[in-house]
Amino acid sequence: MIEELSKDRYYKIDNLIRNNKFPEAASVILKNNPGWVFVDNIDDPKSALIFSKGMGGFYLLGDDTNVQFKNELLSFIEGVVYSRLNNIGISWIEISGVSEEWNRIIEEVFFSKNSGKDKQLVYKLKNEISVSGGNIENIMQVGKNTFDLKISNLDFLKNEIHQFWGSIENFLNKGICNYYLIENEIVSICYSGLVKDNIHTMGIETLENHRRKGYGYKVAKVFLNECKMKGIEPHWDCSEDNDGSKIYGRKAWS
Repeated sequence: MIEELSKDRYYKIDNLIRNNKFPEAASVILKNNPGWVFVDNIDDPKSALIFSKGMGGFYLLGDDTNVQFKNELLSFIEGVVYSRLNNIGISWIEISGVSEEWNRIIEEVFFSKNSGKDKQLVYKLKNEISVSGGNIENIMQVGKNTFDLKISNLDFLKNEIHQFWGSIENFLNKGICNYYLIENEIVSICYSGLVKDNIHTMGIETLENHRRKGYGYKVAKVFLNECKMKGIEPHWDCSEDNDGSKIYGRKAWS
């Protein structure tokens, strides 16, 4: 029977993420970022369904030959998961497999449902990152004192941090963030979304009325320099149909 694993037992599935390339799932198991963990057996888990609150999505990992887990997956999601998602304002479900076999299982399990699929593109840095150009003085790094400043839309920053980190304190201990400030308003941010060891996934958000002005690109370059100085490996991905993100990816990533 699929059950939720309590946080004090997350260590029981450490072995499932040792060679896992999905920091989104690992960040929850490592207790860096908030989420839920469901397993086939709380005493001796072999397969797991991980929910990342920041990403708003699920990840399947572990033993992909676990027939009982596969057979219970759909009924568990319909009977338990949907209501929990509704309680936090999510009316849909997104699931990713950490292997091709898990992706095949997802298609098999949800075959009869109104479902679709997309492809995620993952980029790695191909060039040395340098910061140049004007207005760089407008880019700041988030610190404890940032939340005492008289910034008109500080909630924009706070809400993003809370979604991915659960608390400001947790973020300040483990993540980094840069923001672009214009006339006392944050117009764009680039931040650590999820963390596994020295891997930080990147999140970039720009206010709608300030998009297509290069602010996101500039603040991302400062963030990447910070990662380089601290020995952090940035992780950038986007869906295949996200043309804006793909353009950014091609500029500095491969």
